[in-house]
Amino acid sequence: MEENQLPANNGTDEPAGCINCDSSHVEEGYPTRLCRDCRQSFIKYPIPLSIKLFAIGVGLVVLFALFSFPRNLSLGIHLEKGKKFEQKKQYLSAQHEFATVLKKVPDNQEANAHLMIAAFYNMDFETFSKAQEKLAGKNFDDQELLGRLNVLVESVYDYYPDTALANLIIKSGQQVADVPDTVYLNYLKENPRNIYGLYAYAGRLYNKDIVRCDSVLKLLVEIDVSYIPALRLLTGVQRSQEKWDESIQTCYKILEINKEAGYAYAAMARTYLKEKLNDLGLKMAKRSVETDKSDPYNRATLALAWHFNAQPAKRDAILNELKMQQDSASHYYWQYALDIIQQKEKL
Repeated sequence: MEENQLPANNGTDEPAGCINCDSSHVEEGYPTRLCRDCRQSFIKYPIPLSIKLFAIGVGLVVLFALFSFPRNLSLGIHLEKGKKFEQKKQYLSAQHEFATVLKKVPDNQEANAHLMIAAFYNMDFETFSKAQEKLAGKNFDDQELLGRLNVLVESVYDYYPDTALANLIIKSGQQVADVPDTVYLNYLKENPRNIYGLYAYAGRLYNKDIVRCDSVLKLLVEIDVSYIPALRLLTGVQRSQEKWDESIQTCYKILEINKEAGYAYAAMARTYLKEKLNDLGLKMAKRSVETDKSDPYNRATLALAWHFNAQPAKRDAILNELKMQQDSASHYYWQYALDIIQQKEKL
């Protein structure tokens, strides 16, 4: 016999009958020698109730996992994508991902926290406020995230008049847009570094004293280099003074804060168009709409770019879209673009 082969079993010790009852009527074709009656009795052996209940419980858990796992996995993917966009300062994309999560789980703490961050940099303060309300009174394990949120909550105050200024505006009896310069000047004497006060005063100066407006905005930016409304207004001020390079650089400062601030590309486009660099103006106008088509400022800028590049059909298609919109912002930018086209206004 070969050494690497198993020896054949030639023994005769295996019982001839049923191994349970010794019956000679063994069913053939099975490895275990049992008669028919014994085989049936073993098959029908009663399963304890506890085992049945356990099996049912396991089945229910498996079924729940099968239905819930894809949903939870999908939400987790959206949350992680949002956080990656946030890290890259692509806040429009980040906000979209967090909003997708919150449609399914509106009270998710992590998604609401990151939504606040994205909404702040998109200057969507309505969404910021709603997310903040969801988190009020909640405990945070992530102290670094909580610290970031606290900084932003404090920063939001710079986008609204404080109590003292609000009272002065009310006493003037005017709408905010019509408040006399003296109201802001008197307030700024006592509060020379108040960000909202400086910004509101600069806005009043924009159409009257562009040089003084430039000076106030630069002071404001020295106080807070990340105050986007001031940077956005400053691009127009520098454009009006034909400070082309400065205007473009200010746009890039906005994009350093929020890489998906489409209006920064639109502001660049307007500067290039005013400088008569129409090809560059059109390129940036297209990029602004690709980044954020929802902003009527961007679409109006693209209409102007098509106008200055002698493409009236494409220009009019955008203007007609804006005209059909019901919101006041779309109507304002449509009218402004139309006035420039009809030479009633200068870019």
